Parts: sequence; C-alpha cells; structure tokens
Amino acid sequence: LLYETVSTGPIALNVKGKDVFAIEGIESNLERQDGGFTYDANVAGLRADLSQVEDASAKDAIEKLGLATIDGTVTMTGSWEVDSGKIAVDEYAFDFKNIGRLNIAVDFSGYTLAFVKSLQEAVKTAEANPNKEEANQAVGLAMLGLMQQLTFNSASIRFDDASITKKALDYAGAQQGVTGDQLTQSLKGLVPIMMAQLNLPELQNQVSAAVNTYLDGPKNLTVSAAPEKPVPFPMIIGAAMGAPNTIPSVLGVKVTAND
Repeated sequence: LLYETVSTGPIALNVKGKDVFAIEGIESNLERQDGGFTYDANVAGLRADLSQVEDASAKDAIEKLGLATIDGTVTMTGSWEVDSGKIAVDEYAFDFKNIGRLNIAVDFSGYTLAFVKSLQEAVKTAEANPNKEEANQAVGLAMLGLMQQLTFNSASIRFDDASITKKALDYAGAQQGVTGDQLTQSLKGLVPIMMAQLNLPELQNQVSAAVNTYLDGPKNLTVSAAPEKPVPFPMIIGAAMGAPNTIPSVLGVKVTAND
C-alpha cells in the first residue's frame, strides 16, 4: 500500500466524562525516490491525564514525579532502498515535557522485496498448518534462515533528560529512606559491580564513566553500536551463542553521557 500523505484530526479517549488520552493530530508522508522511499510521521499534541489513577501507591508516584499530565509528541523519519534492502530509521523519538526525549535509530540491510515475499510465504504456510506447535517451529526455522540475509549497519538509543532523572532519584531514595544524592552515590558504586559480572572490561569502564557523568548532572545518555564494517546477522547470533562477551566489540558498542 503506497500513499503520499495520511492524516487524522483530533482523537480522544473519554472515560467517565473526562478525556484521559488525546491526540491533536497525526500525519505521515511517503515520498518516492530513485530506488526507494523516504518517510516521516508525526503525532502532535499527545496528552495523557494520569490524575484519575486510583491506586494509592501509583498515585503517590505520579504526583511526586510530576506526571499527573503528560504532554508531548512522537516523530519518525527514515528511508528504504528497495534493491539493497537498506532500511534506515533515522529518528523514532518520544519527546515529553518535563520528562525527556528518547530517540531510537537503527540501520540494517537485506530487507529486499524478495525477503518480504519469503517472509509472507512463511507466515501463510504456518497459518495453513493446523498443528500450531509444528507451525511455530517451522516459522522459527524460516526466520533463522531469512536472518542470514540481513546485515547490521548501526543503531543507537539516546535519552535527553528534561528533569525526570532527579525527580526519579529523589522519589526512589525516599522509598528507601535516603536522599536522592545518597541514592546517586550508591548507584555509582553499584554499576561497576554489576558490570563486572558480565566480563566486559572495556564496556564496563565506558558504562561506569558515562553513568557517573550523567548522574552528576543529567543531560543525556547514549548507547550506540557502529561497527567499522557492516556485520551479518549470523555473525551476531554466533557471537551471542559462543562468546557473548565479544558482542560489544563486534558491534562497536559505545556508551557516552552529556555529549
């Protein structure tokens, strides 16, 4: 299904005479280019009213964290090169006032029309099989076979704080009978211990340094994976099964803060 623009006007969910969830509007655009497509989407004026939550503990947390009303947007941009099957999600962001902005980006290759057709056929074959256990096993094997065609290029997750971190630390600390600053110091000491159990010395140092920097003055925290060369999915699966501690180096994982 190809389109140029899809949009809606306001949408609201009303419970007991009160709008508990509302969206001002949604718009999505698809533009054809030589060999592929670019697309974008925007969910504007997304609001949720959590003030009517009845559970006492949840209500207390909502009030302490200042989340009685949530207000923000969701945006997405990306592209698809049909011949190479290269899909790039450059931005998939959730941006909420007084909370922060979470952005997810991913880039991989091999999602061609032939791949899509094979995927559709595998699903249809499974749906036609009355033996659901056998069908699920067949789909699993088909998926493993299809994954051989995919290649990982890069990915990242970034969070830009807009005051929620300190509120969360203060609240969590109060639950344990300590201040937010005391909890922060405890976390800074706990993270290296937890990371040491994973036997990832290089990543351990990065994570510890990034967490310390972020907790000292929350601005942003980023986890990225950008290998020097694209990595076939079978290599990632092999590393996960045989030597999971090599995955960070295979994928070029980096963790940074306040950059």
